[in-house]
Amino acid sequence: MLFTSTYLLNPSVIISFFKSLKGKVVIECKGLLSPITLSTFFNGLKYSSFYRFPSLVKLRNVRHFKTFNQEFIEWLRGFVDSEGSFYIEPNNKGRSYRFNFQIVLHVDDIKVLHLIKSNLGIGEVRERGTNVTFTIRTQQDLVILIDIFSKYPLNSKKYLDFSDFKRAFELYTSSYIKSSELILEITRIKDSMNRGRTNFSMPSEHNYRITPYWLLGFVEGDGSFFIRRKNYQLYFSIVQHSRDYELMNKIRDFLYDLPFINKQTMRKSSIRISESPAAVVLPSSPDGGNGYKDPVTYLIIDHTDLIKLVIIPFFSSMTWRSKKLLDFEDFSLVFKLKQQGQHYTHERKNLIDSLIGQMNNNRLSTSGSLPRGDREFLITQAKIILQPPSNYKKEKGPDATRGGWTCFAGKTFIISENKWLTVRKGVFYEIADLNSNVVTTCDSITAVMDFLEVSRYIVLKRLEDGDPILWVKEDRLVTIQPLES
Repeated sequence: MLFTSTYLLNPSVIISFFKSLKGKVVIECKGLLSPITLSTFFNGLKYSSFYRFPSLVKLRNVRHFKTFNQEFIEWLRGFVDSEGSFYIEPNNKGRSYRFNFQIVLHVDDIKVLHLIKSNLGIGEVRERGTNVTFTIRTQQDLVILIDIFSKYPLNSKKYLDFSDFKRAFELYTSSYIKSSELILEITRIKDSMNRGRTNFSMPSEHNYRITPYWLLGFVEGDGSFFIRRKNYQLYFSIVQHSRDYELMNKIRDFLYDLPFINKQTMRKSSIRISESPAAVVLPSSPDGGNGYKDPVTYLIIDHTDLIKLVIIPFFSSMTWRSKKLLDFEDFSLVFKLKQQGQHYTHERKNLIDSLIGQMNNNRLSTSGSLPRGDREFLITQAKIILQPPSNYKKEKGPDATRGGWTCFAGKTFIISENKWLTVRKGVFYEIADLNSNVVTTCDSITAVMDFLEVSRYIVLKRLEDGDPILWVKEDRLVTIQPLES
């Protein structure tokens, strides 16, 4: 035994003993301790008094991320891609730095942050006003967090901030003496992160990895389930800064490759992705009119079959963790009511309006909206209404002409209205330049949007007023004209 009491040996003897074990410890602890932990321990050893060793060795005893639930880790990746922040702040008048990871949510979602804290076993949750914050700030806890996201990389451009955060943390914690050169380098890294970032190119080694629970976590942060009151059109959307356009395409690829989709009848373009300039108004916003200060890319699904066969089954199959589950449940319920034609009767229309009225921001405890009624009562009533019979009767009806359009009743009769449900026959849209040269013909509004890379709002507006629209890709003006088949 080298020693029986810490008072019997000179600290330099103890340090020499530990340094002699360095190679063996690295071999034995490979896979248990991160390079950051080993570097921090051995490089700081020669500067540390013996009483500090327990706090460093404690890092070995923390729960390793391999013991974490895989679904939770994937969900956490997505949620952090949406809501997480890595930042470095100066301390001691700029002579040192503090490293922090943070998630800030509305106080109504405090349970989500306690769930994250409980699963990770690190961090702290604090309430302040209408917000609640989960923070990881200690060196030991940050080592665990960095280990997790090193093995399970983020997908969004937030990956770049994490990489810089990790590099700065390694530099800072592996150097006991905080030289002016070190502080200058940390400052340079800090200033190039987050809002200070100018280079958004992903490194060649980065691969997008979209998984079901990553997508759920991402949607619980940046997804939206919205229903327009005017016609009860349902929208599922995700909005991101335009710099994450590639990620949005990867999400579309993932959704289109789900087994729910029949690729023979469903085009990938039905999952719409568009870019818009600053201050765009999106139908996915809770009040239908929120603006975004930065250029954005948005993914929108409003196709009935996609909502029915993809969105609802996919998200119903997983375990949600935030209050956005309530929006998804109400969204799904209204969709089912609409599928039965229940929105045609006055009483049931009022029920649907009440469900819509309590969704999204209106659901917040801090919302100033009018009382929305008891949700459980509304859901119970809706489920009773969904019991047979439906308000639709399926059979063949006569064709008709409405507003200049040839319509056909198809197979649906609205019982409460005593009339056939009519839809327009095939309509094509011709895109031509200002010299009347036809550029292309599209078979739907969605196809026009995809071709010109503009929003539905712009296409409908130009169809209404007949004004030209800028085809950005070719930098020329074109017009859109409907053609009846």
